[in-house]
Amino acid sequence: MKVLVTGGVAFRGSHIVYALTADGHQVAVIGDLSTGSESNMNQRAEFHRVGLTDFDATGTVFASVKPQFVSHLGAQTSLRLSIKNPVYDVTVNVLGSINVPR
Repeated sequence: MKVLVTGGVAFRGSHIVYALTADGHQVAVIGDLSTGSESNMNQRAEFHRVGLTDFDATGTVFASVKPQFVSHLGAQTSLRLSIKNPVYDVTVNVLGSINVPR
């Protein structure tokens, strides 16, 4: 199955990517590395360094990957940042989620 994981280089997402690739799925990852790390990248997955708020780039990735399933884990998770900059928090977590193609 073709699976796309948003946030697939952060802690939880990277574990999901490893499990999916171990089960033989074809996996693509969208991540901007704001909280994830290149060291978390699964070399068997196709990585796209894209932020979910980059609407055009996100749409291009979805159009090229054509996933059968999406695991959406991409988010801004820093409590400090959400207090310091709530507009950014809403932009990433709400508008970014809306941007994940249905």
